[in-house]
Amino acid sequence: MDEKDSKELLPLAVMAKRLRVPSKWLRERAAAGEIPALRAGNRWLFRPDVVGPKVAEMATYSTKVAGHQTFKDGKLVDVVEGGAS
Repeated sequence: MDEKDSKELLPLAVMAKRLRVPSKWLRERAAAGEIPALRAGNRWLFRPDVVGPKVAEMATYSTKVAGHQTFKDGKLVDVVEGGAS
């Protein structure tokens, strides 16, 4: 990570592509306050040096809540009753 990464703000689509996660997932996590982000009007902006480590941390801990998506073994999966599928 270079010094530029610590200062730039990326829009939702660019950050989601960089993280290899769906834009909808990233937007929902940001709106819920689970991922640090700046809401500027109708746009979401993200700092890669902050969001990257946070998503990596989330990938380490799988939350098993039925009807949601979560990370399991580094992959985004749907969670069904009784655990991730």
